Parts: sequence; structure tokens; C-alpha cells
Amino acid sequence: MSDVQGAQLAFEVLLWGTPATLAARAACRAVPHTKAVWWLVAGATGVIALDKALDLQAPAMDLGRALARAVDPESTSRGEHQGIRMLFLGAAALTGVLVLLFLARKDRRLDGPKRLAIFGLGLILTLLAGRLMRGGEALLHNPILAWTCELLAWGTTMAGIIWGLRAGPGEPIIIDEEELLPR
Repeated sequence: MSDVQGAQLAFEVLLWGTPATLAARAACRAVPHTKAVWWLVAGATGVIALDKALDLQAPAMDLGRALARAVDPESTSRGEHQGIRMLFLGAAALTGVLVLLFLARKDRRLDGPKRLAIFGLGLILTLLAGRLMRGGEALLHNPILAWTCELLAWGTTMAGIIWGLRAGPGEPIIIDEEELLPR
């Protein structure tokens, strides 16, 4: 690894490690019943920082190709596992929607900062999905376009986190006990 590659790697890890740390701080400062989204943002950006540090995408892609070959051994004759990719993308999209619905129910204060941070994570997922789709990898092969998309997603996520930190933990939420009882 050259010095330039090492500096770029350190920059990317620092770039994604910062929102992970700040989102964890926001989660620790938040009042009870309002921490779920901040922990999600901290975990997701932490995984991205870990991926940048350890280059986990290459083994994950190899595992995905091996799974695609295990499901359909002749899939290589029909292109780059397009059906399996669409299945995985659909499952990931459904999982994302279910996680957001769960968080919306669990987090009693889904306000502007959290929505902006979640939107940033959505941009990251869109970028990843674009890389997995046929033609998307070629489009995002342009380093300027790829970095612009990644920085847009990072900036949106960071803006939500900073907005949330500046807004403070908020007022405590009073939960009516009758709300918790089944009807």
C-alpha cells in the first residue's frame, strides 16, 4: 500500500468514524424512549467505517457470488446473477422498511434531525444498491461521481447528527401507563 492509499484509507475511516462517534454521543444524551434512531445511525456508520478499514466488501461480494452459484449453478450463463441480485436488493429494501417502521414505533420522538440522518443512511443504501445493479457499477466507476455521491450521503447524515446534538436531549417523555396496556 502506497502512502497515498494509506492516507486515503485513514481519511475514509475518519470520515465515517466521526458520525458513528457523534451519533453514539447523541444516543447517550437523549432522553429514554428516543435513543433507537441514534443507535441505528451510530451502528450503520460504524459498520461503514469498519468496512473502510478492513475492506469487507470484497469478501462479502465473493460470498454473495458463491451463494448465487449454490442457488443456481447455471446463473453465470445468464449474466452476473441478476435475479439473485434483485432478490437480495428486494430483501434488503424490505428489511430497511421494516427497521424504519420498528424504529418509528419504538422512538417516541422521530423529529427533523433523526429524519435527516435516516435520509442520509437511505442515500448510502441507494448508493450500495446502485453499485450492485447492472450498469450501476460502471456508472459509479467514475471516482468523482462516486465520491460526490458518498460525500452527499455523509454530509446529510452528519447534518442530521449535528442538528440533533445542537437541539439537545429534549424534554423527558411522560408515558401514560394506560398507553402500555392492551386494549
